[in-house]
Amino acid sequence: MKYLTAILFLVIVSHINGYAQSSSENAILINGMVFDKETNGPLAYVSIGLQNKPIGTISDSNGHYSFTVLQENMDDTVLVSIVGFENKPILLKELLSRDNQNIFLARKDYVMPAVVVSNRFTKTDIIGRQSSSKLVQISIHNKKSVEETIGSEMGIRVKPSQSGSYLKNVNWYFSANNFNYIKIRVNIYSVKDNMPDTLLTDAQVFTVIPDYKTGWISLDLLPYYIQVNQDFIITLQWIESRMEKKEPPKTIVPVSVSNAKNTYARVASQDMWKRMRYSPSFYVTLVH
Repeated sequence: MKYLTAILFLVIVSHINGYAQSSSENAILINGMVFDKETNGPLAYVSIGLQNKPIGTISDSNGHYSFTVLQENMDDTVLVSIVGFENKPILLKELLSRDNQNIFLARKDYVMPAVVVSNRFTKTDIIGRQSSSKLVQISIHNKKSVEETIGSEMGIRVKPSQSGSYLKNVNWYFSANNFNYIKIRVNIYSVKDNMPDTLLTDAQVFTVIPDYKTGWISLDLLPYYIQVNQDFIITLQWIESRMEKKEPPKTIVPVSVSNAKNTYARVASQDMWKRMRYSPSFYVTLVH
C-alpha cells in the first residue's frame, strides 16, 4: 500500500532553514560548557536555547554545547534548564559579553513525596494510539541535518481515568530507522492553558534504541514511581544519536489525522510548543 509521508514540524523547520540560509553572514556561534554550581562538575543533556524560538540544542555527555544565533537575536533570552536544577534565563547579549559562555546552574530543592507502590494493581488503562497503520507517516527530522533534531520533542496529552495512577510504560512505533544508536529522554509535564508546563518528576528518564530497531519500542516506567493525578503530557526528546550509513537521516512514525489537537511538538529544546492535528503511534499504560 502506498502511504503519505509528511515532515514533522514542516512549518517550523522551513522557518529554521530560511533563517539559516538568509542570514549565514550574520551568524554568531555560542560555544561553552554547563556546570553544576555546587560541585563544578559538567552537566550532561541540559536544554539550552533561545526562549520560545526554534534555535537551541542539548549539552552533550561532557556538558559541552554550541548553537548559532543572529545579530537580530540580541534582545532575546537564553533559557537553560534540566531537572534537579533551577531554570536559568540569561540575556543573549549578556552571555556573549563574557570571556566565555560557560554556565553554572544551582541545584533545586526537591522534596520527594512519600511513595507506596503495590504489586496488587487492580486496573490497567491504555491511552493513546495502538495502531501502527502506515497509511500516513511523519519524519521526525530536518532532512538536511540531524544536528537540528537535537532537543526536539513530540508527545501526547493523557487523561487518567483515576487520580493516583502510576505510569507503567510508554510505547511508540518506528516504521523506519537508519540510526545504529539513538538516545531518547522521556519527559512528563503538567498541563497549563492546554500546553506543557512543569516537569512532574525530578529524575531523568532515558532509553537507548540500538541497531536500526523498528517496530514497537517500550520503556518500563514503574521503577521511577511516577504518580499522576490529572491530565499530563508525555513526550520523547531526541538527545543524541549515531548514524554510520551515508544517507539522509530517517526515523519515521505512523500517524492518523485527528480533529483534536492532542499531539504536541517543538523543534528546539526551548522552543514554543505547537499543537498538532494528528495522533502518532504512541501510547502509555497506567495502573492503579
